[in-house]
Amino acid sequence: MDILRFYSYLLVVIGTIYVGMFLYSLTKRDTPLISAFSLLCLASAVYIFGTTFQLNADNIEQVLFGQKLKYFGVPFVPAAWLLFMYRIHFRRDPSPIGRLLLFAVPFLTVFLVATNEYHHLFYAGLHTFMRSDYLLTRRVPGPLYGLNMAYVYLAIIAGLYVFGKAWIKSGWATDNPYFWLFLGRLVPGVLLAVYLLGWTPGYIDLMPVGHLFAAITYAVAIFHYKLIDTKSIFSREIFSEIKEGLIVVDHQNLLVDYNEAAQEVFSWLAPDNRGKPLARFFEGRQIAENIQPQFVMSLPGDEGLRYYEFRRTELMEGSDSVGRVYMFLDITEKQDMIDKLNHMADHDSLTGVYNRRKTLEEIERLLQSTAENHQAAALLMLDLDDFKVVNDRYGHQTGDEVLRGIAEACKQELRAGDLIGRYGGEEFVIVLPQSSSRQAEACGERICRHIACVPFHCGDETVHVTASIGVCGTDMLSKQAITADRLIQLADEALYTAKHRGKNRVQLWVPAQSLLHEALD
Repeated sequence: MDILRFYSYLLVVIGTIYVGMFLYSLTKRDTPLISAFSLLCLASAVYIFGTTFQLNADNIEQVLFGQKLKYFGVPFVPAAWLLFMYRIHFRRDPSPIGRLLLFAVPFLTVFLVATNEYHHLFYAGLHTFMRSDYLLTRRVPGPLYGLNMAYVYLAIIAGLYVFGKAWIKSGWATDNPYFWLFLGRLVPGVLLAVYLLGWTPGYIDLMPVGHLFAAITYAVAIFHYKLIDTKSIFSREIFSEIKEGLIVVDHQNLLVDYNEAAQEVFSWLAPDNRGKPLARFFEGRQIAENIQPQFVMSLPGDEGLRYYEFRRTELMEGSDSVGRVYMFLDITEKQDMIDKLNHMADHDSLTGVYNRRKTLEEIERLLQSTAENHQAAALLMLDLDDFKVVNDRYGHQTGDEVLRGIAEACKQELRAGDLIGRYGGEEFVIVLPQSSSRQAEACGERICRHIACVPFHCGDETVHVTASIGVCGTDMLSKQAITADRLIQLADEALYTAKHRGKNRVQLWVPAQSLLHEALD
């Protein structure tokens, strides 16, 4: 088959493909960036069929008609690409003046070609020749022909820059929409150069093939890779005015856009980082890896930790996810209030240690943990000696001061993982994980000595108090008998014995004490 005949058939196929893609785009009006794609397909289809008509022309009049027809489409192809790139790069639509400038050259080109026989500013001349029964032409550029070519190469160079930069940011990955868009600008640029240099057989215009390749890469980017545009999610005014932080990513977790509120929290939200994987940034990785639709993240601030509540919304196209929007709000004051309320619910308001309810919960937790790890634990029951005398003689304010001081004295003798709680009145419970009964007894001795040395002042008088402590360890019991209630009961028996033997002492529980306790009762 003659190459020109094959090329003629190929043009029909390409034009049909363009018409099909244009009609398909009309069914995807909710797809981001689809408007520029629709313009690209329609303009290219007009160009292709105009070229086909011109190639199959029988006389010069038909050649000129086909030339005019294709120029009703081809100047708008680079305009569609520039519109697409503008929205990708600046994340918004051009202003009315920007649109006017964007389409000024295409409309001027259409006018110059349609009226060229009157001024010859676009084409200065036309040479015809026959080849394989086809009437072919070679046009002589006019003074303003270069304006259109400059516009075309502007679109190509701008595309190479915008998409190349985005591709580099994504780590040179080929499984990426920007890689395909970069190819979609590179290949047409090369084919155009080959055509303008006259290296094609019979001066055949290869741009239809280049445009088809570009349109396919465009379709791959927005349909297969689901390239998204925040303009289709929020209007730019709403996007910037929303007080909550907004971060938009595509389905590959590449950063698409953000608003000013988000940028104030995360310094890595910068224009140069658009298109980069969210996981490249420390906080971004935490956000991307969290699978919960709502979660709280704490971040260091100038005045301590700040808390942000995140809500994730999937961006859906049909049944497919094309990206996500993370919306977050500073809830530090709310979180501080919750922490304060939780602290009040768990702690004794006078001494600041755990209250009875929380103490019992923590004892159960510690016993379970030590049992699972086959470790020992011990419990100390502490009671102030003759505390009623202090209250009666010096008043309840002094009594309260004594209780606060006793709690502080105990904490100074404990390790970071030990537990202390106020069990009631002047009684305190202390739990020592990973400690034997003898180790707990030694700790109790230190606490007793410390308490006896702490002075409390009431006017001109100095008050000293003492404490008695009962100790019971899990290493003295069978595993079946180890419960919080049982340990407290046995430590209380040991405390009873310490009181009976003179107070201000530590008593380690031994089985015989249970019998003694019953006899004394």
